Amino acid sequence: MQFAFTEEQQMIRDTAEQFLAEVSTSEAIRSAMETELGYQPELWQRICGELYWQAIHIPEAYGGMGLGQVELAAMLEQMGRYLLCSPFSPPSASAPMR
Repeated sequence: MQFAFTEEQQMIRDTAEQFLAEVSTSEAIRSAMETELGYQPELWQRICGELYWQAIHIPEAYGGMGLGQVELAAMLEQMGRYLLCSPFSPPSASAPMR
């Protein structure tokens, strides 16, 4: 089976990669890990307010972006690659998929 991202999926992946390369540096990761929360609230606010990653796979009828598992996986791949310290995974990745 051959697989390739669509243009939109590749754009999501590239955007995540570019953003995380800037904000999830070794220094930023270490700094976040030393906080009581384990992440930087300001960065989480940017992710939610500017990129809407928390809504990527939530249906549009509920205020989300209405994308699917592939788009979510492309984004999560980059979050793992850059070791993003955030509260994303527990509530967002476990939401029902369409």
